[in-house]
Amino acid sequence: MAGYRAEASSSARGNEVATRSRNLRAVRKRPFVARLTTDIVQTFEKCNPEFKYSESLNPKRFLTNPAVPVHNDGLDNANSDLILYVNLQLVNTKSDRRYIVKEMLGQGTFGQVAKCWDAETNSYVAVKVIKNQPAFYQQAIMEVSLLSMLNEKFDPDDQHHIVRMLDFFLCQNHLCIAFEMLGHNLYELLRRNSLRGLQLKYVRTFSRQILDALIVMKDAGIIHCDLKPENILITPNVKTAAGVKVIDFGSACMEGLPLFPGASEYDVLCRMMEILGGQPPDDLLREAKNTGRFFKHVGSIYPGNEAWDGLGSAYRILTEEDVEARESKKPKVGRWYFPRGRLDRLIFTYPWKNLNEDNLPGLF
Repeated sequence: MAGYRAEASSSARGNEVATRSRNLRAVRKRPFVARLTTDIVQTFEKCNPEFKYSESLNPKRFLTNPAVPVHNDGLDNANSDLILYVNLQLVNTKSDRRYIVKEMLGQGTFGQVAKCWDAETNSYVAVKVIKNQPAFYQQAIMEVSLLSMLNEKFDPDDQHHIVRMLDFFLCQNHLCIAFEMLGHNLYELLRRNSLRGLQLKYVRTFSRQILDALIVMKDAGIIHCDLKPENILITPNVKTAAGVKVIDFGSACMEGLPLFPGASEYDVLCRMMEILGGQPPDDLLREAKNTGRFFKHVGSIYPGNEAWDGLGSAYRILTEEDVEARESKKPKVGRWYFPRGRLDRLIFTYPWKNLNEDNLPGLF
């Protein structure tokens, strides 16, 4: 009987040793580096069945800079950017579509662009996360509207080299826009080539494709407003030898949309007169219904003010002091970047003394 118990005990120990041996052999089947890196959890579980792992305990690797929480209940930094970190999930609550943040692609005045894993399509996408500020939100809504029109109405078959918008949603009070994942931009490509330019065949191909995109925008009545090498991206996995797409419609607008470069109507009028070289002719000012808001009728030809014909005018534009006296407040005037707005004045007041004769233009 004692011999039987000893034999059973020996058999149990043998089974335990055999089980451990099989587990170790299963671990050893994988490469050593993998066992201690990507498969480290499985290695620990094989060595100790009681080992438990939870992703929630992982330390966060922040991608946003700065990553100090300030606004939006601690979700945003001082710049109103959503604080992004690796494996953060950006969720479209309406469709329950999830975008898992993997790395930062870019950060600018509008917000951030992150490379994300789309769990629904098992592919990478680029997600633009707009700053949590009303002005940026409104401009981003315009971008969504313009891209929706371009993608759905003017380029439904994705043939005209305009970036595809895949999704847009609100997440943590931030507007997020998901785009197809593209390659490097043209400026990065030029830098890799030491800014020596590209082969003629690529210049022809890229130029043709960019012009094709611009023609579609013209048909749609859209002005891009920020076309530059950084906003032209290489398309990966295309059937042709090379391809590009135009991106970043964050500054785009519709034709006919009133754009005021000045700080007020008075400021805009002053800028127009300065740039165009004078005020409207008297016959137009006499018939215009709002002349009295901006001009003073002096009753006779006023020699101190230039008109379109250069002979003077019976009207004089109100000065800032005149507007302040009438409205009891100073008019809003934006920043002037040049002391003399007219082109001829800029030319004739240029500091020629710092240039030699070889650099002087043929004006004289």
